Amino acid sequence: MKRLTTNLLLIFCLLVPVAHADIIGYSIRGFLSSFQINTTTKPKIYISWTTPLFGTKYCQSIDLSRWNEIPSEKMNLYDYIYGKVIPLFGSPSLTPEEEAANCYGGNIISPYHVKPNGTLLDRPTYDPDLFAKDGSWVQNGRVLINSICDTKILRKTQGYEYHLVTNKEGKSGLTACIQ
Repeated sequence: MKRLTTNLLLIFCLLVPVAHADIIGYSIRGFLSSFQINTTTKPKIYISWTTPLFGTKYCQSIDLSRWNEIPSEKMNLYDYIYGKVIPLFGSPSLTPEEEAANCYGGNIISPYHVKPNGTLLDRPTYDPDLFAKDGSWVQNGRVLINSICDTKILRKTQGYEYHLVTNKEGKSGLTACIQ
């Protein structure tokens, strides 16, 4: 009985820290997922978030075109970010038009993105009009992996969900997407 109790206590002590690490990992992921970043306008990027308690939306822009001007220093991260980086790049107030065009806030960003296709960097897209008309699959272009997909599922097969996505030529097409 003493050996059983010792073994159970040992197993409990070994598993509890793992469970806590898993919970902490999910908490960090949840926190970081509440921030959304728009890098489509590089070198200027936009970071937006919504405060969970009050629902206030925030959006800041950072101009990275002066990245090579950041001083090379050895110091703690807080002092470096708030003492060196932020004063260099600044974050001027955004106009309502700029905020509407570049900031998302809340959970407006689609959770779906183009599903990876083996080792390829893109995936084929199919004409949505022909699919809606007669169910045929006619390829109309290609789209990069991890491009944002529309939230509406237009077709679901075993292992695949097909959504609308726009490629860099501006063509809309059906492709396989995942969350």
